[in-house]
Amino acid sequence: MQVSSSVSDETIGGFDLYQFDKPCKSICSLSASDTNIHRFALGTSEYSTDNTLTLVDFDESSRNFTQIAQSKNLPPVEHLIPFGKGVNSEILVVFRDTKERESYLSLLKVDLEDSLGSFETLVKLDSTFRNVKRISYDPYSGEFGRFCVISRESLCLFKESEESFEEIFRINTDSKLRYSGSYHAGAFDPHHSDLFGISIDNCFEIIDFRQKLTDRITLKGSAPHKGAILDLKFNPNVPNEVITVGEDTRVYSWDLRATLEPTVFDSGHNHWIQEIHYNTFHDQLLLTCGATGIFLHTRNESLNRVYHNPQASVCTCWSEGDAWHYGSIVSRGLLVESVPKDIKFKLL
Repeated sequence: MQVSSSVSDETIGGFDLYQFDKPCKSICSLSASDTNIHRFALGTSEYSTDNTLTLVDFDESSRNFTQIAQSKNLPPVEHLIPFGKGVNSEILVVFRDTKERESYLSLLKVDLEDSLGSFETLVKLDSTFRNVKRISYDPYSGEFGRFCVISRESLCLFKESEESFEEIFRINTDSKLRYSGSYHAGAFDPHHSDLFGISIDNCFEIIDFRQKLTDRITLKGSAPHKGAILDLKFNPNVPNEVITVGEDTRVYSWDLRATLEPTVFDSGHNHWIQEIHYNTFHDQLLLTCGATGIFLHTRNESLNRVYHNPQASVCTCWSEGDAWHYGSIVSRGLLVESVPKDIKFKLL
């Protein structure tokens, strides 16, 4: 089914699904002025110049989808994140150049003045990258935003200026290590300005952007993962707590004050875990996704699997609208689900 200017939605097995006809591997949530509206941006990733970037609203009252903006005839969309805070209309997007076989970044603004809605390019970065793994927005950004681009070979920090972005920091991996030493994921520490966590194969490091180059690695975790760390997140409410997941299907919880012995949990996944997300409001509620499905977990002394949707998902995110809805990319489209009521009541 071709994504068009009309609403394309379906309910399958009680799940709300917005369909598209091309593969997709990127999603992010943007704030909307109505708390009943959950807004998601998603881009298709077919290796062609016939891809789309779409902004979709899901109304939890009517359980209907509304497409509010779309741009067509685009290169593959690899990653996207909201840029800025509050009810924003800007998205940072990683596009894949199919001719040069490199990736580049553009800052896009949603133009809703047109009746069909579209995306306007504000800034296109001059830098290009190979094998972009993740992009991360700095929650401490002031008037001018900062973000990191994590590729297999490098970690780059950019700062927004009036009309462009300036690269202010770069670390490259060891080029001699052909099959190891690769970056996979990274995130800003929401509690400490200028600290950044990044995974390298099966371990991670905490980098201080303020320090001299030789002193920037302030902490290095041990390496109990039996495979690459594919995602890393800081607890948004508790300082010094990091959680990591990856190829070994386990969830590792780290206290940055004592990183030799992380707490290890069984996740329920039987294959790689692609992503993990803390719920911003209730940090004991965790969301994971991978080839064996989408999982909700609650965590106290142990990690309890409280919900499982068996549909494979490459990426997922919590809704910016409230704490109880989330969107996931599955094979047939954008899947929007809510936290089961019994779990919600226990958390409250």
